[in-house]
Parts: sequence; C-alpha cells; structure tokens
Amino acid sequence: MKSIYLYIVGALVIVGVAVTPLIVRQNFTKSLKNQKEVLLKQGMKLTIKNEKGYFNGITSFNLQIVDGKKFRDYVLNEITTVNSSFIPMSNIFKKRSKKYIGLALDGTTFEGFVRHSNFLPHKTEVELALIKLSDDTMDKINKKEEIKNLINPLLKEKALTFFIDIDSKENITQIRIKDIDRAFELKNKKTYDFKLIGNKLTINNTKRMAGAYTFDNQLLRANSGYKNLLFQIQGFDYKFDYLNQLDSVISMHADSFKLEIKQRSRATIFKFKNLDINSSIDATSTDTVNIDINYALNNVYLKSYMKVVKLNKGKLDIAILGISKQDLINFSKIYNKIVSRGKYISRYDSKV
Repeated sequence: MKSIYLYIVGALVIVGVAVTPLIVRQNFTKSLKNQKEVLLKQGMKLTIKNEKGYFNGITSFNLQIVDGKKFRDYVLNEITTVNSSFIPMSNIFKKRSKKYIGLALDGTTFEGFVRHSNFLPHKTEVELALIKLSDDTMDKINKKEEIKNLINPLLKEKALTFFIDIDSKENITQIRIKDIDRAFELKNKKTYDFKLIGNKLTINNTKRMAGAYTFDNQLLRANSGYKNLLFQIQGFDYKFDYLNQLDSVISMHADSFKLEIKQRSRATIFKFKNLDINSSIDATSTDTVNIDINYALNNVYLKSYMKVVKLNKGKLDIAILGISKQDLINFSKIYNKIVSRGKYISRYDSKV
C-alpha cells in the first residue's frame, strides 16, 4: 500500500512539474494578448510574432506607436498621477506639441522579447529595441543619403535598447539602457562623439515612489572645424523618495560636469566637481511643513571671453520651518495655473 501511495504521489508530482509550465505559459500569453486592447487605447499596437520555450518561455513582439496624441497623453497622465508637480509642464507640452506630435511619433516601432519562467514565475525580463523612427522622420532621413547612411545602420544594430525587469506582481523594478559609445564623421569633416554608459533606473515599489537613476558617463562632443562643443557628466546618482508634494526626499550627486563651447578664438567653459544636492519636504504635523535644501560643489571654473571665475568650494544650506501646509498647497495651485496658462503660451491655449 505504501509503495502504491508513493507511486501515486510521485506520479502527481511529475504531472504537476510537467503541467505547471504549460498553465503558466497559457496565463502569461493570455495576459500579454489582453494587453493589446489596453495598449491600443494608449496609442500603441502590439503584434506578437513568436512564442517558444517550455520551462523558460520567450515571446517576441513588435510595438508600434499608431496614435502619437494618445501615446503622449498616456505617458503624461502616468507621470502626473505619480507626481502632481509635473502638471504645469505636462499642460504646456500638450499645447505646444499639438501640431507635430503625430508627425514625430506615428509609426515609431520597437522590437521586443519577453523572457519568463513557465515553472516558477518570479521575474519577467523584457528587451525593447528601437528599430524604426516615425514615418515622417524616416521619409526625411531617406531623402538625404548621408543622414540615411548614418541613422539606418544604428536602427538595424538596435543601438537604442532597453532592458526591463518586472516582478511577479507586474511591477517594473529596473530599467537599463544598452551602453552606447559611437563616433561619427560626415563628409564635411564634422565629427561627433556620443557616449551613454551605465544608465540604470531602479524602482522600489511601495506606497511611496522611491528609487534611483544612475549613470557612469554621458558625453556629447561635436567638432565642425570652426565651432566645437563638449558636454559631459560623470558619476551621476539621483535618488528619490516621493509620496506627495508635501512629503518627499531627493538627493543628487555628480562626480564632474563640463560644458565647453569654442568658436574660433573665443571659448566659454563651465565645469565643476562633486556636486551634491539634498532636499526634503516633511509634513511635521497636520498644519505645518518643513523644507530643507543643501547644495555643495567643488572646483568651479567659469570662463567667458576674457573673464575667468574660480571657486574652490561652495556650500549653501536653506531651512524653512513651520510653513502653513494650506498656504503651500494654495501657492502650488496658483503657480500651476500661472505656468499652465501664462500669456507667453496663450497662443497655444486651445483644447488638444
């Protein structure tokens, strides 16, 4: 009896191990296919190309922006839902992008792969690569042979690729960007260097929006013979912990920053090292708020034409204590209204 029982249990375990990947795969595929309708409402078309794998599944797909306006509104709504302080800039962008958003985005296409375990699903990995710019942009690029020969190989090589980690609760936990280190030379002897190294966004999914954005090196160097540009930031680390506009903590560090603009004999140079910014807004009670802001940086150098300014160390601490919470909320509402509907943007002030 005992041996028969063990055989039955063993058989059930084997069946369970065999069937689990199939069930998980079916559920995952169903979930992915259900996203089609949702994505379409957000201006995107999802096309599933292939599915393979048993214990470890791989699904390949294309994601195309078919309605730039819907996609723009979806992205901005997601941002402002998390952080209401972006509402003014969101409103401005909606107004100013009304005429060109479709031309800029419609037809933009990404190729993607989803890797997941069908046996013990705990993490999903998504790879998303830009393979085509908008229809309007591609038409313009293909009319210029030099630009065509520059851009099309980058798209073919999937130079801009995102790696996204998603946990078992379907929360994004990390986004990494494929390192880019490219040098270009055009026929007119203009040269460009572009680096994007170590870019990573980490998200801690709690009631608060918390995480960090870091990168090792971002560089843009352009040389046109008579005019040169250099822009570089190294060792960047931005940490955020946000609940609402009355409860947030932010810190930012940069090892070095450099901006150089040289034109013939004239040069403008601005650079510094070890920038640190820390700010916090803390609702200490039901009625008041404290604000603390700290700035520090070293080896500041500014040169503009014949003038040179140097600063070995700089530090600024600001503390504002006991601000009325209601007054701060009222000020924020007034500021948002002024920025969103100011006279300098009134010519764009129409329904989008």
